[in-house]
Amino acid sequence: MTMNAWPICWSRGPSRRIRRRRGLTAFEVLIVAALLGTLSVLAVPGYFQVLRKTASKGVIGDLLALQFAIDMYERMNERLPDSLDDLGRVPRIDRWGNPYHYLPNTAKNWNNDRRLDQHQVPLNEDYDLFSAGPDGEWRKPLMNAKSHDDIVRADNGFYIGIALDH
Repeated sequence: MTMNAWPICWSRGPSRRIRRRRGLTAFEVLIVAALLGTLSVLAVPGYFQVLRKTASKGVIGDLLALQFAIDMYERMNERLPDSLDDLGRVPRIDRWGNPYHYLPNTAKNWNNDRRLDQHQVPLNEDYDLFSAGPDGEWRKPLMNAKSHDDIVRADNGFYIGIALDH
């Protein structure tokens, strides 16, 4: 029987391919780190913007549900509820942990606390309903910087959305 294998003593040692796989150079690691850093700088703001939009859409849905509950209460009782507590099980806290604000036109301070649009005209004739937004702060006029991120009900319920877009 004939053997065609090279004797062990004649072997050439590890091939070039095996020797080249020993590790990454510092330059290669630096390039990978730079690429990852660039990708994260581009991706992170977009990710947070998607989170904000998702939370805003959830709050808009809550305000629609609250508006429906208020309208049903008004039809059944022939008056607006005094507070959101009169509605039973409805959302009272927005996605940012702040309470929803409700001010019916029957409230004592209705004329003093009404929300106003950019022309200083009241947003609603029946009641104001809104979330103070992610910052949790609001002012009567929507044009105030503290009110720009608020989610508001306006035009007697025909608009529910971001205050700055109204």
